[in-house]
Amino acid sequence: MATFAERLKELRKEKGLTQKELAERVGTQQGVYTNWENGKREPKYDKVGELASELKTTSDYLLGFTDEKRLPIYSLRLIELRKEKGLSIDELTKSTKIKPELYKQWETGEKFPGFFAILKLSKNLDVTPSYLMGQTNFKTENSRIDSDNEVVKREFFEEIQAIKTSKDEDIVIRKLNNIFGTLMQAAKKVEKREYYEAAFDFIFTSLDEINEELKNN
Repeated sequence: MATFAERLKELRKEKGLTQKELAERVGTQQGVYTNWENGKREPKYDKVGELASELKTTSDYLLGFTDEKRLPIYSLRLIELRKEKGLSIDELTKSTKIKPELYKQWETGEKFPGFFAILKLSKNLDVTPSYLMGQTNFKTENSRIDSDNEVVKREFFEEIQAIKTSKDEDIVIRKLNNIFGTLMQAAKKVEKREYYEAAFDFIFTSLDEINEELKNN
C-alpha cells in the first residue's frame, strides 16, 4: 500500500499544483511541506484534514487506511460552495454556530452532518438541502418541479402538523429523526428521484419551522 508521502505527491500532481502552491493553501512553509512529501516528517492531523480538503480526497486515503480516494458528494459540495462564497472554515462556522472541529470532519468525509446542521449550512450557502446532500443538481428552489412539491406536501402534511402540535420536545426530536431517516432511505430510489428531491426540501423547510417554534416556546 502506498505511503502518506507517495499519495500526497500523487494527488498534488493530479491537481496540477506545485509544492509551494499547496503549502500556501494549507498555511505552511514550502520547506515544511517538502519534508512531508519526502517522508521526512508527517503533518499533524488537522493539517492532514486541510490537505485532504484541498486535494478533494479523504484523510483516511492520504493516511493509507483505505484505497477509496473520492470524497462523498456532501463533502465535495461543502468545499465547492464555501469557496464560491469566499468563506474560510472559521467564517462559515461562526455564522452557523457550528464547531470548526466538527465541520472539518464533514468536509473530509469523516462524519455525516445532522439535519439541523444541513439546514443551517444550506441557508448560509444559498442552496437547497437536497443540493447540498447530492440528491439533486438544482441549487435553488427556482429549479424545483412544482407538481412534485404539491404531491409531497399532501403526503407529509398530516405528519408535520402532528409534530408541530406536540408539546413534548423529546417526542418532537424522535419524530424528526424518524422522518429524516425515512427520507434519506427513500431518496436512494433513483426511479423516483425528482419526487424525493422535492420531498427533501419540503421536509427541511418544515423542520426549520418546527425548530423555530421550539426555540420560542
